[in-house]
Amino acid sequence: MTEYSEFERQQLQAVADFNNACLPGNWVSYKTIGGVRYGQTLGKAMVVGSGSDMNAVVAITGGNRNFALSEVTVIPPQPDEIEDDSRDLPEPVGAAGRVREYIAANGDGIYDVLDGHPLYARDMEAICRAVLDRAGVPA
Repeated sequence: MTEYSEFERQQLQAVADFNNACLPGNWVSYKTIGGVRYGQTLGKAMVVGSGSDMNAVVAITGGNRNFALSEVTVIPPQPDEIEDDSRDLPEPVGAAGRVREYIAANGDGIYDVLDGHPLYARDMEAICRAVLDRAGVPA
């Protein structure tokens, strides 16, 4: 029986936890020197190296190397079990709740400007309130 150090056990547990939460092909974000990028996992996470050089990693599309799991965040699947390539929309009350959680986590202001068209938090909040009011859910 192999005896592992605490660090090695943590790396092995990180791989097991990641593989339970993320299947090959799932979307993830990962940190690079240039900022946060997005891609899909190319396979299961694995441990490379041994001893103090052991590292839990996963291969991601768009990258030319394995990325440490400590730099990778699993992106949750589409809500309401909607397939990524589907044109279906999620249930509106649940969608409004998720948008409100996003606003609460990120605050007020402009979220993005695309070709001169700003996306304001307050516009999204107004839409959420209208959906929730119409559904009879307290806003």
